[in-house]
Amino acid sequence: MTGHLQFPPRGPLYADLRGKVGIVTGGGRGIGKFIAARLAREGVKVAIAGRTVEDLQATAEQMRAAGGDCHAVQTDISDARQVDALFAAAAERFGPPEILVNNAARMAGTPGTLELTDEQWRQFVDTNVNGAMYCTMRAAKAMAGRGGAIVNISTIGALRSHYRMLAYDITKASMDAITRSVGIDLIRQGVRVNAVAPGATRNREDYKWETSERTGLIPINRFAHAEEIASVVAFLASEESSYIVGQTIYVDGGLVAQLTPPGHYV
Repeated sequence: MTGHLQFPPRGPLYADLRGKVGIVTGGGRGIGKFIAARLAREGVKVAIAGRTVEDLQATAEQMRAAGGDCHAVQTDISDARQVDALFAAAAERFGPPEILVNNAARMAGTPGTLELTDEQWRQFVDTNVNGAMYCTMRAAKAMAGRGGAIVNISTIGALRSHYRMLAYDITKASMDAITRSVGIDLIRQGVRVNAVAPGATRNREDYKWETSERTGLIPINRFAHAEEIASVVAFLASEESSYIVGQTIYVDGGLVAQLTPPGHYV
């Protein structure tokens, strides 16, 4: 199977998700937008959070037009007080959350270790580590004893490093540690914690990076569509994944499974 594929919206598949309340951070655009839309098709009442009001409003309107129940809350997850406000707004609108998708992240290239500044490093830590934990701690309090699912969006860069993206890779690797540690900590409270690590993903229609040169490096010979990432998130949020705890699922077309790309040998 080669080349870019078109993916119509999938779902609903999981009846147990209908009527539940979910929060998706970074839900206004990119992969987060597809995750929020997929959960809404499953019948989840979704609060989407992000820093850009225009993206949030546009996504919420699209989801409502498609029959979903969506509430947009402008939030910078690096600020604990804004995370408190997000959870309060979601609870006031829909009720306490039963699903959290930790998707928001700072992603950008950075200088190497010798040139990286304290301020650049702090910005990545504030969002990718602190922000994810602020959301996780509040979700845990809402779900403990009631049950729920936390799905973290990690990256293959947590396992195989990118060049010139060290601040992103290091801080996003904390998502895998959060998944394991919080996963075993909360499971006896009825809260399952797992993660999805996407590979190269087409997350908008005008995506320009999916070239034959790049897809040739991936065993499946194409990029993922964001709908494929959202499908795994929906599965992990549902009771179909009831015995999966503290795991990171790689959705990468075989990228991290290979030692070298086709035609290259070490």
